Order: sequence, then structure tokens, then C-alpha cells
Amino acid sequence: VLYIYTCTLYAMSEELLTVREVAERLKISEYTVRKLCRAQKIRAKKLPGGSEWRISSAEIDKLT
Repeated sequence: VLYIYTCTLYAMSEELLTVREVAERLKISEYTVRKLCRAQKIRAKKLPGGSEWRISSAEIDKLT
């Protein structure tokens, strides 16, 4: 179910990253990643249930 949901958010070929993965790539805290997502500084989508974020790797590539 998660795979089908994520495909509707982004192109199928895009890699979706967790908050932890983004934090590691950007060398910032997970808290800061979530804060940027909430402030819409990083384009991200919440998974059903509303507690987890997924961020496109292409979005992170723009920031680095």
C-alpha cells in the first residue's frame, strides 16, 4: 500500500527519502528536517496517518 501511495506523490522513478536519510545527507538534525518540511522550505509529503514525512531525492539534490 505504501508503494502505491508514494507513486501518486512523485514520479515512479524518484527515490523517496526518510527524514533520517535527509538529515544525514544535509548534515543537519532530524528535528531541523521536520521543521523545514512543516515550513514548506523542503517539498515533502506526509504518509497516511500523518506522522512520517517522505522527501524526493531530487528535492534534496537541489539544496546541495
